[in-house]
Amino acid sequence: HRYSLRDLFGLWVRRHRPAVVATALAGASVLTVAPGAYWGLAEARDGEREAKLAAQRERDQAEDARAQAEATRERETQRLDRSIIAQARRYVGEDPALAVAWMRLLSDAAPAWESEVPALAMEAAANGVSDGVWSLPLEEPLAMTISADGRYLFMAGRKDVVRMNLADAGVERISELGAGKILVSSADGRVAAFTEPCSDKLQIWREGAGVRELAVSVPPPEFSFMTCPSIRMALSADGRWLGYGVFLGKGPRYGLVDLERHAVVAEHDETKGSCRSPSGTTIAISPQGWMAFPASGPGALRYWDLESAGTTKPTTVTYAGDCIDDLRLSSSGTYLLAGQLRAGDGMVRAMPSLQDRTTIVWAGPGSETRRYEGSLIPGPDDSVWQWATG
Repeated sequence: HRYSLRDLFGLWVRRHRPAVVATALAGASVLTVAPGAYWGLAEARDGEREAKLAAQRERDQAEDARAQAEATRERETQRLDRSIIAQARRYVGEDPALAVAWMRLLSDAAPAWESEVPALAMEAAANGVSDGVWSLPLEEPLAMTISADGRYLFMAGRKDVVRMNLADAGVERISELGAGKILVSSADGRVAAFTEPCSDKLQIWREGAGVRELAVSVPPPEFSFMTCPSIRMALSADGRWLGYGVFLGKGPRYGLVDLERHAVVAEHDETKGSCRSPSGTTIAISPQGWMAFPASGPGALRYWDLESAGTTKPTTVTYAGDCIDDLRLSSSGTYLLAGQLRAGDGMVRAMPSLQDRTTIVWAGPGSETRRYEGSLIPGPDDSVWQWATG
């Protein structure tokens, strides 16, 4: 009998059935497991790639935050330099020694050293500089502010904070705490507030009462590596109210402190929106009884009535404009200026008519906003507006 190849293969399979079955099962398992293993490896690789991208994004965010903070510090230094040279011009005729003392406070990189200091120094010498010119009590001041009445200079160093009486150069040590770069004063220099670096605590000083500490709540960070909150503050002219903004990556948290009660009486969280000031927060408190701060989106700012802030939400004021990155009050506190501003010399600087060069002027609750193209700052009188090109 002659067997076909098919018959021979069938006889071989029946004779070796156990081995054939085991081989078939092994092959089937390979066909089943191999695709799953491949996709598992692909998912692991994609997850690792996404983790690297997320880490790079966090590093980029941190670098942007550092660059933004540096730009803010530079702008604050320039603003202070302009205020200092304005004071020097004010006193060079009646008190040349005080004018020279003011000029000594300029930062090393201030343009005024070349543009204005030589002429002012010659004028001070011609008017007779006395021997009473004083030196700074701190070698490396990190922050300085001047009371609105021009009597006191507050300086924060690495180890302490001092108040200097500009009339007689008398120095009073306020605190031996290491202070940060945020320092604000009441109009008469009898109340001051400052913060230490990366702290959630406000240090509040009152003349004759010393320093008291007040902790404020900090909003959650946007990224895990953000652990250093940024705080901005504003004091009312009478030293009764302290407004603050705390920023940690997400929308800022604004608060109001009643200094007579030494307590936070109101808080408001802004969601992270399309607008963000270089410092994260910006605040203004008017002698007319309200505190203003920006909304998270363009075309709006918010304000609290100081006396009722603890029981009411902030009121929103809309305007035809873009994002707010700075708030300033006129000298009397009657007008609020919102936009990109330059301060220190009482002059308006006309800027190119770009959308982000808009200044909004608002006279408080119940008034309408006025919109200007350019940067706007009130002159020495609220009824006078001075313009200058540049």
